Amino acid sequence: MRIIIFTIVLLTSFHAKAQDVLVWEGRGDSFSNQILNVNQGYLLPERENMWSDAYYTIVENRIYEGFSSSFFDLKFTVRDGQLFMGDSQFRGDILYTLKNGQIFTGDSDLLMDVLFTFKRGQLFEGSGMSSFDVLYTIDGNPTAAELYAIIIALGLLN
Repeated sequence: MRIIIFTIVLLTSFHAKAQDVLVWEGRGDSFSNQILNVNQGYLLPERENMWSDAYYTIVENRIYEGFSSSFFDLKFTVRDGQLFMGDSQFRGDILYTLKNGQIFTGDSDLLMDVLFTFKRGQLFEGSGMSSFDVLYTIDGNPTAAELYAIIIALGLLN
């Protein structure tokens, strides 16, 4: 009996980690609208689970291009919610700032610089939060690095 319970717990925890974050277009009403998923640190298209198809690899606070964690493929680093190009640490190299669920241009946190709002698993353009204005639904709890990688892969940020 203990072996059966252990096996069920093991399989359940493995399945729960199989896809950490799922992304749907719009309000996520349909399984067919899934466009991205983050699976064990790999940002993948649709419902893929082949890591070699990764758009980005996310390791802690670093975002690498493709299926790689080589320094040569490092695209972005996230520090204190701010997205830096490569491994830069200069304030002038801050591309975006994530603060209180909002993404701002550069090192700003001014309302006029809000690009996107991420609340209750939904991504909105600007500071709007109407259910009619949902751009994408993100199921799971993405880290700041995962959220940035998702938004970049969607072509919403440069």
